[in-house]
Amino acid sequence: MIKLTFLSDTHLGFDLPLRTRVQKRRRGEDFFTNTRQVLEQAIAGKSDLIIHGGDLFFRSKIPAQIIDKVYTLLFEYADRGIPIIIVPGNHERSVLPQSILLNHPNLYVFQQAESFEFIIRGEKIIISGFPNIRHEVRAKFVDIQAGLQIKKQNLNILVMHQAIDGSQIVGYTFRATPDVVNIHEIDNRYDLVLSGHIHRRQILTNGMQPIIYSGSVERTSFQEMSEPKGYYEIEMVKKNTGWRADKITFLELNTRPMVDIYLDEIIDKINWQMLLSDELKKLAEDSIVRLKMQNKTGKFDCSRLTAEKLRVIFPDTMNYTLSRSLFAVKQEQE
Repeated sequence: MIKLTFLSDTHLGFDLPLRTRVQKRRRGEDFFTNTRQVLEQAIAGKSDLIIHGGDLFFRSKIPAQIIDKVYTLLFEYADRGIPIIIVPGNHERSVLPQSILLNHPNLYVFQQAESFEFIIRGEKIIISGFPNIRHEVRAKFVDIQAGLQIKKQNLNILVMHQAIDGSQIVGYTFRATPDVVNIHEIDNRYDLVLSGHIHRRQILTNGMQPIIYSGSVERTSFQEMSEPKGYYEIEMVKKNTGWRADKITFLELNTRPMVDIYLDEIIDKINWQMLLSDELKKLAEDSIVRLKMQNKTGKFDCSRLTAEKLRVIFPDTMNYTLSRSLFAVKQEQE
């Protein structure tokens, strides 16, 4: 049995500015906390390999201090004996920033379409993959696969950071477009396919092998507010007919609740600040709150919601954001 830990879309560096004019709670450490928890549990659970499906960072241009913080974290766990394999995602523009810390012998990063081989308890595991293809992946996918290694009797795993036919986000299913991988063109000799890019965890199938999205480790937008976040542990077992996924387990991570508060009934009242404060008291103290309007045609003075006033109303333990619906109301009034 070979045990894998699969995580993706950690978006490290998100909401973690190095210099701030206002002291308030930032969400950035939440992403580091959950990433560290996955790595810690992979060690505790004696995983053989840790595979990261891309978007390690939250964008391509990253301050050096954040790069060092991320790679120091990876180095720490690679140094504890488990190989960590990473495919660069679209947020990194398909290339991870360079660092001497990436030279650890247990850190493997796909620089191109290539395959890494591992011998674990006498069994050969081939992890093949390629950095995110940002444009026209559907037309390129077959040729990309042709350059990768697949060997019978070995455990063959494909890793990528792409949308695949049938993958879903809230209200949308990815289908046959130029930037979506044709699910029926995935080589049937792979025993397992792992992908990042889609933040909702899900398992697809084309009748040949499981195709797993672990989803993101934290919610990056309110579109994901109802989605559990976590990672997968996968146990691959060798049978007479070859390798197969014997056990696929999703392990949920702690995530802060995201909540919408509608201002329609309170914003025009003289005591709107007290009323909003009362609504906040009903929520978990670490909530991430979005202020919204349901009736976009109603009268509303957007200038009331100044940053100074909201900082007084919101507890230090919460984060808040303003919905576009608030500004849509303002535009309609003008």
